[in-house]
Amino acid sequence: MNDTSPPRRGRLMLVGLAAFFILPLVAAWWMYASVEAVPDTEVVSHGTLIRPARPLGDFELAGIAENGRLTDEALHGRWAIVYVGGSDCDRTCVDTLWEARQVHTRLGRDASRIQRVYLLAHADAVADPAFFAREHAGMLLARADDGLLTQFTVGGEAPVGQVFLVDPLGNLMMRYTADAPPEALYDDLKRLLRISRIG
Repeated sequence: MNDTSPPRRGRLMLVGLAAFFILPLVAAWWMYASVEAVPDTEVVSHGTLIRPARPLGDFELAGIAENGRLTDEALHGRWAIVYVGGSDCDRTCVDTLWEARQVHTRLGRDASRIQRVYLLAHADAVADPAFFAREHAGMLLARADDGLLTQFTVGGEAPVGQVFLVDPLGNLMMRYTADAPPEALYDDLKRLLRISRIG
């Protein structure tokens, strides 16, 4: 009677090795095939994502009151909530700025990673420095020139009355219309701050 143990043991070892290498591939394929059924919450954004992110070119703007001059360097190092205002700060403007301030406050310890910027879109626009000092302390104020306004124009839409998000590298990356709920900006910023290693 022949001893068939060694060949049988060899076949079992071969099957075991095959399973060792093939099963992970099968598992990976199954996960890839079923990924559409799992919502990817990390890529959901509530604002309009600007793709690709738009690097803001060099600029130097006249500040308002004691703000001096605002340069592109001011938008580096921290995330920036930028509001582009019209000829005056009307009711919608006041409400939007208040909502942005609330978002900033709600971010708690991450608030130091955020700065707020108000850009006046017209050379003859009126801004009350006392109002901003009282209601929006720390906000950067400047008059935007035509060159900068062009950089904030997305999809052919004038930027006045909209909120923009600029990343710490100075890239324009997201836009929110005036009627966007404040939760949209808050949720997006909270997610970005959680996953970001910059700013």
